[in-house]
Amino acid sequence: MSSEGASTVFGRREFDRFVLEAVDEVLMNVFGSKSVKVVYDSLDRRMGLKRQDIPSRIEDFCAGIEILLGSNNSVLDRLMLKRLCSKLQLNYDQSSKTSFLDCVQLLRRRFGESEVIT
Repeated sequence: MSSEGASTVFGRREFDRFVLEAVDEVLMNVFGSKSVKVVYDSLDRRMGLKRQDIPSRIEDFCAGIEILLGSNNSVLDRLMLKRLCSKLQLNYDQSSKTSFLDCVQLLRRRFGESEVIT
């Protein structure tokens, strides 16, 4: 993940929207709408995690997905990371070992609570 060649400005709310969109789009593409509802319902029942809270509770989301999918979550993780990088206009490095969770946490630390990402 690198920001080479990209200059993007957005706030925390928009960043959270990008995270949620990446999650929604990948889950929908992989599982379809009925199964996505089951995934979100399971996360809510097991962890009290509502869909709209995923960006602010990203650790819980990733832990919940791992519980639901077991070791099969690595493909989903890569797809969500690739989609988020695309939305943020960042280059996605397929050889990187950075997880989706690490990427979201890194971007939050790197840019803090500021309103600008460049």
